[in-house]
Amino acid sequence: MSRKRSPLLLSAGLFLLIATVLIAGKAHSQYEEQTEWEGHVRSGRAATESGDFEQAERALLKALKIARDFSLGDPRLGFTLFDLGRVHFALGRYQKADAAFQQAIEILQEWGKSHPVDFANATGFLVGLYETTGDLDSAERYAQKAIRILEEVRTTEPSWKAAMAAALNRAGVVAWRKGRTSEAIRLYEQGLQLSGGNESVNIEPRTSITANLAYLYTDTGQFAEADFYYQQAFKLLKGLDPVPIPTFFALASNFAEFLINQGKCGEAESILSRLMDEAPGKLGAAHSYYGVILTNMGALRRRQGDIGAAKDFFNK
Repeated sequence: MSRKRSPLLLSAGLFLLIATVLIAGKAHSQYEEQTEWEGHVRSGRAATESGDFEQAERALLKALKIARDFSLGDPRLGFTLFDLGRVHFALGRYQKADAAFQQAIEILQEWGKSHPVDFANATGFLVGLYETTGDLDSAERYAQKAIRILEEVRTTEPSWKAAMAAALNRAGVVAWRKGRTSEAIRLYEQGLQLSGGNESVNIEPRTSITANLAYLYTDTGQFAEADFYYQQAFKLLKGLDPVPIPTFFALASNFAEFLINQGKCGEAESILSRLMDEAPGKLGAAHSYYGVILTNMGALRRRQGDIGAAKDFFNK
């Protein structure tokens, strides 16, 4: 599998609801702390979704300072560390992301017993981290852990189906990276079956799985199948409100690479030029997906015979 392509792992919904830890009947000062913490977390999450990771980090560090004063084992500290880990991951600070995620998971263990679906989703984010850093054994271990957690609480609720679809998607990506293509396709198809309902909660995992099938079929040279799944993924993405910006940039950049591989350089250049214009403001120049866009532009220039320009993009 080409490493410049970006599997969609982290977009599958994480439902760590702030409302689950609202303080009731506490002292006024504690209520003020709760309100202030909640405001910073909401601000940080909104900035993360919009791609403003510097603002997200500022807001979440403020929330973290407040959360450290809560009681030992308070899940709000875990939530805050988890959200901060997402920002570190997006900015390519993988060691910091790992530390934040691991601390969050440890703090949220007790909370996870009564919120297994949310805890499985949180555990799944470590799959994305380790897949990105190449630690596929650790990625597979956490992928299977998330699946086991969900199998123990199997229901027909849409939220459970969406979480299991996301977990199967992550496991599929790891199987793909390990060269087990048939297993990856089977896991993706199981995830698509689970996320096939009309509930809005299912759209995001279905989009991610559909995109990953497009990437897989591109790698295996099955371009007709790949094109079908790319078109389906773009249609599904339009159904998300708001459209997750990192997911859009990853999908569009990978589709441009797909076009390059088929010699459709004009179409690819149009897409990549637009992404390069918009990415610094909407995604952030430090985001790992921006690096994917630059790499694909380098591949385009190499395909066009402009080796000097290709090297410039590869070295940025």
